[in-house]
Amino acid sequence: MKFNVKHTVSACFIAITVQAIIINFPPLLFVTFENELGISLAKIGTLIAISFITQLCMDFTASKLPRVFNTRAMLVAGQICSSVGLFCIALLPKIMPPYAGLVIGMVIAAFGSGIIEVLGSPTIEACPIENKSRILSVLHSFYCWGLVLTVLVSTAFFYFFGTERWELLTCIWACIPALNAIMFIKV
Repeated sequence: MKFNVKHTVSACFIAITVQAIIINFPPLLFVTFENELGISLAKIGTLIAISFITQLCMDFTASKLPRVFNTRAMLVAGQICSSVGLFCIALLPKIMPPYAGLVIGMVIAAFGSGIIEVLGSPTIEACPIENKSRILSVLHSFYCWGLVLTVLVSTAFFYFFGTERWELLTCIWACIPALNAIMFIKV
């Protein structure tokens, strides 16, 4: 199968959806983190701040990185970091102090999310397509669609399988950026 500009645009849409997963899925687990892992609300608040600050710092630095690395490599790195971060959120709290494991996972995922945020729109801008402003509007709407998808799928999963299987759902979510990284490699 030959990949073209439409595949690049699709990969960018998925990347923005991944960003929505990274930002909106962990808060759905905060009560579970408190009950199952014994993490206090104060530490959960700090976890939110750490994630936000990491992504904000990445937003500032990611715009300069394509001067050193090519944009495709950065987009692949953003997807890989997002995937690894989610896997870390699922696995590290079981093999090390839970809060430290969550912090590591959230920082890695936020790093990837920051890359996605900064490079998604310029990638679409660089594509030889018609109606760029319309495509960019659709791209930015994918964050909202990703938020809705994250909440609906997670809620359905928790309803049918219970919140005690949150690690499995986190690993399922982690597969999306991993597969999208492959897509960015090929486009």
